[in-house]
Amino acid sequence: MHDQNRFAAALDSLEPLGKGLGVSLNASQWQQLARFLSSLADYNSHTNLVAKGDPESLAKDHVLDSLTLVPYIGRSARGRLIDIGAGGGFPGIVLAIAMPEMAVTLVDSVGKKTSFLTQVLSELDMSQRVTVLTARAEEVGHREDYRNKFDFATARAVGRFDMVCELALPLIKVGGEVLLQKSARQAREDEAAAAACLPKLGGELLATEIPDSQILGKDVVIMRIKSVRPADGKYPRPWPKIKSSPLC
Repeated sequence: MHDQNRFAAALDSLEPLGKGLGVSLNASQWQQLARFLSSLADYNSHTNLVAKGDPESLAKDHVLDSLTLVPYIGRSARGRLIDIGAGGGFPGIVLAIAMPEMAVTLVDSVGKKTSFLTQVLSELDMSQRVTVLTARAEEVGHREDYRNKFDFATARAVGRFDMVCELALPLIKVGGEVLLQKSARQAREDEAAAAACLPKLGGELLATEIPDSQILGKDVVIMRIKSVRPADGKYPRPWPKIKSSPLC
């Protein structure tokens, strides 16, 4: 069992950095994050969820990175958010802790990952507000209870820009947003691709935001993609088709 105090200490250094990004959490939320990271490190010791499970790496590389999205959603936002390829809970669980008014759905096709997510949400007493789905995102996108139902979608390290947009946009309400975290180089490439593929999915590139790289210690760009009309019913296509026939 990992010592939760070590994770709390690593998170202490994030508080001023978070405020610099426009994110302010209370003591209870920081405590929840420490409990989450401690449980993640325990699970990661036998089932690989993240490459590095030490407190400092989890805090800086994963929690702080996830918190960069909060200002573009709104800490007190009410609504629904879906995290595609939720993995170890980044950014989905971090966002659920940071935005207690938001209903969050975590989707991953790997049962070992969703087992952890279900376990840790129970430990954090968040199971009533956060839903875990063991399913493929391209199948969820065709389910009536999820299609066009979300205000925001996130997807971290899922795949190419066109793939992620095809999975995410059919899940978003008109007026909602897909938020993608990219490097500056990736964002430049994806901005060129956006003009070709987003109209097919009912989306448009709303803005490219650049959080403070000095705070993060790396360059991060957040691409905000808005749903302007419902995606055609044929999207998302089956996964082999998504991979073999890019939209852009």
